Order: sequence, then structure tokens, then C-alpha cells
Amino acid sequence: PGNAGGLAPYRISKAGVNALVRNLAHETAHGARGFLIDAICPNHSRTDMGGPDAPRSAEEGAATAIWLATREFNVGDKTGVLWEDYEEVPW
Repeated sequence: PGNAGGLAPYRISKAGVNALVRNLAHETAHGARGFLIDAICPNHSRTDMGGPDAPRSAEEGAATAIWLATREFNVGDKTGVLWEDYEEVPW
């Protein structure tokens, strides 16, 4: 997501979000303190920002966030990363 073509300021801001997420996850002991810190990419979804012609519904865009918020988490599970469609996105 956001890793090809123009829009350098946008991509740089997303890299900053990813770095913040990793650092906050580290500071909260990767879930051991009861906090899970993650970021998601909802893709281009039909929202006020995405507009009415976006290919995904708002519900589809929110699905990964809902999954993360309701998942059963055990210490040692993956947290502190960027997720897209239920999968970790390397950056």
C-alpha cells in the first residue's frame, strides 16, 4: 500500500505511522501489558474520504480492524505491525 509512484509526502507519513506503531508495541511489551498496538490499511473504501466510487464497501474496509479488535491474543502473537486483509504487510 502506498509504495509505488508519486505522493512521497503521503508515503513518508505512512512510514512514520508504521514506525510509531512498532515503537508503541515495544514500549507496551508487545501485548504483555494488556495493550495491542497495530495499524491497518483499509484500502480504497467507500467512505467520506474514499468517495462513492471506491471499489470496497466501508464494511470491507473495516473488516481487518474489527478482526484485530476482537481477536483472541496470546503473549507472543504478532502485534506492532501494519495489517491489510488479515495479513501482515512488510515495509
